[in-house]
Amino acid sequence: MKKMKILEVIASLGAGGAETLLKDLAIGIKKHNHEVLVVIIDSFSNDISEMSKINQLFENGIKVISLNRKPGEKSLFLFFKIYKLLKENKPTLIHIHSFLASIYFFPFAFIFKIKFVQTIHNTHISESKLLKLAYSKLFHLKFKYTYCSDEAYLSLNKIIGEGMVINNGIAFHANQNIREFITQKYEIPTNSLILLNVGRITKQKNQLLLIDLIENLNTELYEGTLYLLICGKHYNDSLYQNIKLHHNQLKFKNNIKFIGIQDNINDLMYSSDLYISSSIHEGLPITVLEAMNTGVPLILSPIKEHLNVFRDLEYCYFPKTNAVSSYVELFKKNEKLFAVSKEEIINKRDSMIKKFSISATVSNYLIFFKNL
Repeated sequence: MKKMKILEVIASLGAGGAETLLKDLAIGIKKHNHEVLVVIIDSFSNDISEMSKINQLFENGIKVISLNRKPGEKSLFLFFKIYKLLKENKPTLIHIHSFLASIYFFPFAFIFKIKFVQTIHNTHISESKLLKLAYSKLFHLKFKYTYCSDEAYLSLNKIIGEGMVINNGIAFHANQNIREFITQKYEIPTNSLILLNVGRITKQKNQLLLIDLIENLNTELYEGTLYLLICGKHYNDSLYQNIKLHHNQLKFKNNIKFIGIQDNINDLMYSSDLYISSSIHEGLPITVLEAMNTGVPLILSPIKEHLNVFRDLEYCYFPKTNAVSSYVELFKKNEKLFAVSKEEIINKRDSMIKKFSISATVSNYLIFFKNL
């Protein structure tokens, strides 16, 4: 394959599935002897997740450039920066991973003879009618699309346009047991059961349900021995304030730990007793794929994005509905959720782990790029 120079573009490199996919994809493409440059729209932050990704990219010989937009800012000057960036670097292909990046880069599809690809990482698009109109009437004229999952394609292809489904993949990481560190740092008794949830605290991720679930389970089944770690960024908005207000009123409030952004996600998963997601919609969730790889049992909300991918996965459970009572019923019927060794679970998941490996994802993207 002829050597390409690829720009991987996203709004930021903080915590998130698209951000993790971009990082692993860029490293994988680089290993195939193509030149890769990562561009983020927003300014660099002190986000531990972003710094970790930048370090990993740097260690693999990949430079990261920031266009220094302040989050939320609408900047016309950014267009001049992008023009200069493209003029100086002369990429073969620009691969976009966020709706924000697509808005800023789209005009240059008419100026430069560069191939443009956008990967759609979710099953929902902004409610902005103007953005939906731009995708349905304009962007498809110059952009080629890939979708991170079948559900993302089925949900958005009529708005965004036709494209190829390339499943998200994850890089393999050796897992380290940090259980003792977790129990000490977060003041959890050693004989407790630990549930983990990873994701930004948003309406989409639906962490309020998990807070009520822990209260119910400790009241009905576990007598205060069940703990929940919520790992992810929060915005100091009304949603977070309401969640904290509600949390502070609970009897078992000390059993729920908001631990913020962490850079050892895989070790946290491997060292927890159960990974749980209550999301109301997803693309192809990277965090669930990562959890699958660590051998931790999974409980996932019964949304189509989860069911269509993980329905037949070993030691993966679904409540009948996305309601607290349904989750409680699931726990009551599956008393041995925590009894199997993670190594045994990993072995039984081997075919799925291989299917969603980053090496398969990289190969599929390179074939797609070559055929444009």
